[in-house]
Amino acid sequence: MTCPVCGGGELSGYACDERFESRRCPVCGYVATRFRDGFTPATGYYGSIGSAAAFTRSVGAVRRRQMERLLDCAARHGVRGGRLLDIGSGHGWLLRAARSRGFDAYGIEPSLEADDPRVRRGCFPHTGFAGLKFDMVAAIDVIEHLPLPALDGFLSGARAALQRQGLLALKVPDAGGAILAASRGAHRLSGGRYRGPLDRMLQLNYAHPHVSYFTRDSLRRLLERHRFRVVAEQGDPEIAPGTIWGRVGCEQPLPLPLRLVSGAALWSLWLFALASGRKDALIVLARP
Repeated sequence: MTCPVCGGGELSGYACDERFESRRCPVCGYVATRFRDGFTPATGYYGSIGSAAAFTRSVGAVRRRQMERLLDCAARHGVRGGRLLDIGSGHGWLLRAARSRGFDAYGIEPSLEADDPRVRRGCFPHTGFAGLKFDMVAAIDVIEHLPLPALDGFLSGARAALQRQGLLALKVPDAGGAILAASRGAHRLSGGRYRGPLDRMLQLNYAHPHVSYFTRDSLRRLLERHRFRVVAEQGDPEIAPGTIWGRVGCEQPLPLPLRLVSGAALWSLWLFALASGRKDALIVLARP
């Protein structure tokens, strides 16, 4: 199969077991995952959170920092306020960060009920704010869940919602990240028996698994195909030292020895990601 993003390479085997098959493009690095007949994800993402406090201290702390970095980057490119649309607003980390800086921030979220009159439940672009134009349209950890054919409508809708000099802000997991590489390696070396880390990276146990993993090159190509011009891109770690203990225990209680081993592994991967530059999140800003 030819890469659907760059059209320049044949997708080759990356990881697989009886539930899924992931294939990677040798040219642009795009990773596509398809699910085998009979495979059904277990639960929604938010329903998997066992400890809300641990989730807030770990994942929440990292997301809040990432949202501040994203807004700092947008400010350097001329968007310091105005109207912002957060597609997939989730727990509202970007909405709160943007409003604290004076943005008039709106959200769309399919999975959670929000006690906020400016957040609508639904899926973009079918759900939106007719008649409004935005200085920034953001999709944080969203497009990796969408099949590529659906991304055409998504990006066209984002383009239509933006002001002429507005910014599209995307955050995605990076296909070149250290944790994905280690998770794939563990899955492969164990013959598919050690599944936990790769299941988490592909979100196989959630209602909407990752069907795409992008690199800088593949995401840039996708955006350019939809007539966006990338103006900034930066890698960002998905974990931080002070959040690791909460991260390994926020979804389900683990026996202490396993939690210690998992925490030590994440700590090591964080150090490797910093040293090698192989960070696990990619933040991109683009203009129409």
